[in-house]
Amino acid sequence: NPSNIKFQVDDFNGDGKSELLVMIFPFPDVDIALIETYSFNITPTFSVIRHTPKSANASINHYYETRDMDADGIPELIRLKSDGMYVYKFLFEPGGQTISDPVHYTFPTSAFQVYWADFNADGYCDILFRNKSTGLWGIQLFTGSDFITVDCPVTLTEDPSNNRVSYSLLDYNGDGLVDINERYLESENPKKFRNTFFYNNGNGFRSESFYTYDIDHDIRINPIERTTDMNGDGINDVIYQANNDYNPGLVYLVAYEVNSKDKSNLIEVIRDEFDNETTFTYKHLPYCTGDDQTEPEYVKYTDSSYPFMDFQGPMAVVTKVSAFDGLGNQPDNVREIKYHYEGAKIHLKGKGYLGFMKTRVADVDAGSWSETTNKIEKTDNYIFPHTDISRSYVKINGQDKKLNETKYTYYVHNKPLQNLAKHYAPYQTKVHSKNWNEKGEYEKTVRTESLYLGNENALTYGNPYKVLELGSESELENHSSISAFRFGKEASTFYSYKLNLIDR
Repeated sequence: NPSNIKFQVDDFNGDGKSELLVMIFPFPDVDIALIETYSFNITPTFSVIRHTPKSANASINHYYETRDMDADGIPELIRLKSDGMYVYKFLFEPGGQTISDPVHYTFPTSAFQVYWADFNADGYCDILFRNKSTGLWGIQLFTGSDFITVDCPVTLTEDPSNNRVSYSLLDYNGDGLVDINERYLESENPKKFRNTFFYNNGNGFRSESFYTYDIDHDIRINPIERTTDMNGDGINDVIYQANNDYNPGLVYLVAYEVNSKDKSNLIEVIRDEFDNETTFTYKHLPYCTGDDQTEPEYVKYTDSSYPFMDFQGPMAVVTKVSAFDGLGNQPDNVREIKYHYEGAKIHLKGKGYLGFMKTRVADVDAGSWSETTNKIEKTDNYIFPHTDISRSYVKINGQDKKLNETKYTYYVHNKPLQNLAKHYAPYQTKVHSKNWNEKGEYEKTVRTESLYLGNENALTYGNPYKVLELGSESELENHSSISAFRFGKEASTFYSYKLNLIDR
């Protein structure tokens, strides 16, 4: 009977592909069928795993959801009951697949209307909830073991189940943080909808509202399932389902313009005791377009694939710093430093803002500049942005001369720390630097290697047990062996650790 079946679609085993979760509700138990598609040929092939959690008297009306509650990138099955939340973890072991016994939390219960989102971008799913009896709203941030209360901007006590108000939680301004969209039917005749966006800045919410008139859309349809970037500006737009056959779909494009409310308390001028000034110039990313004589201060990349996206929100960046050069009186003796940025990445499934993929800092008067290229290491368990290569240049007689090129290598340690839940730690293991003089002649290769592998204390606590400093007048590559260097010294360190865990 299709009325006794619920479906969920997500990546349940961390392979980057979506699986279909089918929940069948015969009494007294619930049959769980996880269907994984292996082939998309003319006749698709499937494998099915089944498990029956001990949930007596379960019915289709009980609340089931799938959300990532342990920040491992794989959603868990959630059931809300009168005594709290039960979390079932999908287990994929070499010998077979099953579902764990549930972990029980006393909050939230079935007495709440619950909306799920990662508000603080820590990977754990947080909760926006409404008390059904009082109508009051709240936000609880989940830490992996308990909940922390933070301020909630939603104050409307109207019951979302009465078809006058609905909510969706998405990033609506392109900053990588989850915002709240509230749609409320203020009047029936004429139709008047108030649309409020509560924009999340990481420390609180700022609200903006607008009204729509003379439209008739089905407010019961939660547009979170029908929301996408319709006009390609990098910002999610709201798609409404209309109530009539003549206008089957309504699209609201979220035109997020930079205004005074978006401008933070930015330092504009620093003046020292001699009245010398350092002036900072800012632009918001969407407006770093340059002109006919200058290149844009920001370049958006086009290589993003979900869940990564290029930032399109009103983030202010420094584009120029003007300062006294120490050689005379201002304003004649001013040194200008200009900044250029590329590929501001955000992660739409909870990791937030990840930084720029390339930055350049140029000393206009000296004719020198440095350029840094970054990269993102990612697995199912962690996302780690870091510096990949940095280079510095100087212009002499109209020609660019490279002075330095440095390659950075990291190792990400991924292991629980005793009885703590998770321990993901990036360690810098190698810095390989090549150097030239202003004539273009090669001078030296310098490398620093920090050793962690093979020493459990070093890996656990992040202190290298051995550091090598190497040098050579020959041009050596990052992959060159230690024996290729002419000079070197080694420093070994021994540590003693005692870990005291404090019960909370």
